[in-house]
Amino acid sequence: FDLVYAISVFTHLDEDFQFKAANQMKGVFPEWYQNAYHTKGYVFEQYSNYFDVLDYIPRGNGRQDIVILQKP
Repeated sequence: FDLVYAISVFTHLDEDFQFKAANQMKGVFPEWYQNAYHTKGYVFEQYSNYFDVLDYIPRGNGRQDIVILQKP
């Protein structure tokens, strides 16, 4: 893929589920699935273990932050 666009995904999962393979989570919506928020510091600290964090745009779509990641 050249681009994958997803809105409001990781913030609805607890930390353990965020970093598991997507195919293990198909059809899984636990009781704790609800609104959550990540700080800019958390995004850079945690996501940089898996991706190059290219940009973090607060309220990038008018309401939610946009994080631009690239496979290293």
